Amino acid sequence: MKKKLLLFASLTVFLILMLTGCPSGPKSFTLTITTLPDAGIQIIVDLVNKVTPFSQKYQEGTTVEVQITSPQERDTSAFVGGDDTKYTFQQWNDANNTNPRNITVNSNIVHTAQMGVQYKVETSSNPAGAVVTGSGWHNKNANLTLTAPAMAGYTFSHWVVNGVNLESANPLVVAVNNPKNVVAHYTPDVQYTLTLITLPDLALDVRIDGTLYSSPKGMVIQGGASKQISVDTPQQKDISPWLTGIDARYTFANWDDTNTSNPRNVTINSDITYTAFMNAEYRLDVSASPTLWETGVYWNARGSLWEFDFSGDLGPYNFSHWLVNGQNLGSARPLELVVDKPYNIAAVFATQQPDYTLTVTTSPHTELNISIGGTNYLSPKSVVLSSGSSTQIGVTSPQNKDTSPHVAENDTRYTFQQWNDTNTQNPRDITLYSDMTYTAEMKLEYLVATFSSPAGATIGGAGWHIAGSIVNFTAPARGDYTFSHWVINGANAGAANPIAVTVDGPKNVVAHYVSAASRNIWGNVTPYTGNVKTASIDDLETLSNLDIRTVPQVADYTEGEYILRVSSFRDVESDFKTAAPRDIEIVRRIESADGDLRFVLVRTTSDMKQLESLSGVLNVSRNYLYYPLATTPNDPSYPSQWHYPVMNLPQAWDYTVGSRSVVVAIIDSGFSVNHPDLTGVFTAGYNFIDNNSNVSEPMTSDDSHGTHVAGTIAALSNNGIGVAGVTWGGFGISMIPIRGIKDSATLISGLLYAVDHGAKIINMSLGGPAGTSALHDAIKYADRNEVVMVAAAGNNGDGNILYPAKYAETIAVGAVWEDDS
Repeated sequence: MKKKLLLFASLTVFLILMLTGCPSGPKSFTLTITTLPDAGIQIIVDLVNKVTPFSQKYQEGTTVEVQITSPQERDTSAFVGGDDTKYTFQQWNDANNTNPRNITVNSNIVHTAQMGVQYKVETSSNPAGAVVTGSGWHNKNANLTLTAPAMAGYTFSHWVVNGVNLESANPLVVAVNNPKNVVAHYTPDVQYTLTLITLPDLALDVRIDGTLYSSPKGMVIQGGASKQISVDTPQQKDISPWLTGIDARYTFANWDDTNTSNPRNVTINSDITYTAFMNAEYRLDVSASPTLWETGVYWNARGSLWEFDFSGDLGPYNFSHWLVNGQNLGSARPLELVVDKPYNIAAVFATQQPDYTLTVTTSPHTELNISIGGTNYLSPKSVVLSSGSSTQIGVTSPQNKDTSPHVAENDTRYTFQQWNDTNTQNPRDITLYSDMTYTAEMKLEYLVATFSSPAGATIGGAGWHIAGSIVNFTAPARGDYTFSHWVINGANAGAANPIAVTVDGPKNVVAHYVSAASRNIWGNVTPYTGNVKTASIDDLETLSNLDIRTVPQVADYTEGEYILRVSSFRDVESDFKTAAPRDIEIVRRIESADGDLRFVLVRTTSDMKQLESLSGVLNVSRNYLYYPLATTPNDPSYPSQWHYPVMNLPQAWDYTVGSRSVVVAIIDSGFSVNHPDLTGVFTAGYNFIDNNSNVSEPMTSDDSHGTHVAGTIAALSNNGIGVAGVTWGGFGISMIPIRGIKDSATLISGLLYAVDHGAKIINMSLGGPAGTSALHDAIKYADRNEVVMVAAAGNNGDGNILYPAKYAETIAVGAVWEDDS
């Protein structure tokens, strides 16, 4: 029975299979990986790099490892340099946050990785110089607040975001919905002169932004600035030497543009003068000489007609004349005056003829030519005359004097303006009824002479100028020369061009230029051979031209590197972007503390002519190499310092062993700052070869070239170890160590660093066969700052002086043998 059932079941299965067909094999399904919010995200599927969206069929039951690369960055914007969009995995659409994760494919599956998105924000300013904080990565759609800071010499103008002008809102709120390049644009400040004047009289109280001044008042204002101007009203002054105390009263009427607001706000967009017209009253004092009545005081409006007379018993006196502000106006009665100033009026009655002193002087200077009664004198001069005497006084006008050693011949000019009683007659007749002093008020002018060195440039502004005026001088461009600095009355006035000079005396203004290209102006130096004096004054020794050479005869330089002296980093670096060829790499920027010197060390395939054609490039030099100029003794303690007696140095120590107030900078190969014989000598320095603060020389020996030089200058002395320094280190000197023997750019950087950090002496035991205009500019910068520079002339023994010792501003130091030869 069981066999029948089994046979039946088998037959049934066979029939079913025949009717339905055989199975087609294992099933397959599609696995899809997507990312939000963006596609194109890097993923790893079974260790193979893929990009979303990703789809692939797998047999049922296959386990696939999927990993989202996180974080990952890519470049999506042309406005921001490099990668500017960052994606960070957050979780899968099924809330799973495993990454990587294994997925078993049992059906068609879609998994979406949800990514956090950040965009890069770049901030800068145009021109460069302002630091706009807020650059970096920011979450998508975040609001970023950016502030354009104040920048000296400039005013914030507007924002440019991804090339679009967003006007001048400051601070600016930026929605970070894509990568952002945000530039704060500034415009140079423009300055104008605001001048306040009062009429009819000057020297009245005016105010600018509440600060009290005396009119006329000029002030330099930033263009576009708003200022509050006013004149005090009422106000009163003592303006006349003939009256004691307040003799003038003023009330404000209106400004010269008819505006009656006081105070008023004005916006300064050009040089402008505002005149406050005042209603004026003047005091008139009336007395009698001798005293016959009490002095009468009257106030009258300016311009009014005033009459005065007297009556009554005069006793023993007869009326003689009216004396008005010291001037005899005759005896006509009544006295009529137009009130244009304060007046002291005396009715003079005569009973006797006393003597009075007449003094004639000049202002602002004395010792000028005057005359009294036809006789010539130098001011001041006093003469005694009887009462009622008339005479004539005068001052020579114009008259010139030689007052300055800086300007040839007569350099100061005086021109008569008026007398101290406002009388403008010259000469004038006066009648003396009291002791009187008449002062001739002179217009003072000084002569300005202009020159250039070397000659050839015409400097405008020469001639006579009123004392106290400000004159601008401009050094014009010259084809073969570059402007260097101004010398005014023998003193270096810096390199500002143009330069504003206050004419407070005669001026000799010289624009100094330097040759646009380096030139050897010294010629060849031939070594001396023959008989020379030795240490013993009675002995002679024969000196021969020995062949000692530590520096190549032919100048060597770093190929493809140039030093550009520029007027502006921003302008010349902007030109780099369009230069042909466009391969100018900025290696280093070098700038003096006062901004007078700016250099850029560049690496490029361009030639010197192409670089000289760039905007803002003043001159171009090769980056020449320089070398240490000394040998290092093998004996670490230097026991035999024979050169000190040769220099008579021990005798000098009887007077001083140095001072800590003397700061010496050493530009050399490097230093052993922990050398026991140099403890406490060094201050902070810099390594311009490696651009860090480590000034140690990369050598195993502590006695490197720079350490040797430092020891010679300031080794600890009288301490029982090592050697003795020229100055006794520790308390005898301070040294700034500068690692900088390499090339021109490194040496220039070291020179500017030394000057700007207070060095008064710079030691350069180094040299090279070639100099450059850039290096000479740095040398002259140190010289202008009164820094003494000592440089090695050379160890080659060929008589040729190396650079920088060859520059006239340095002290070139040669060498002798142990026997003083």
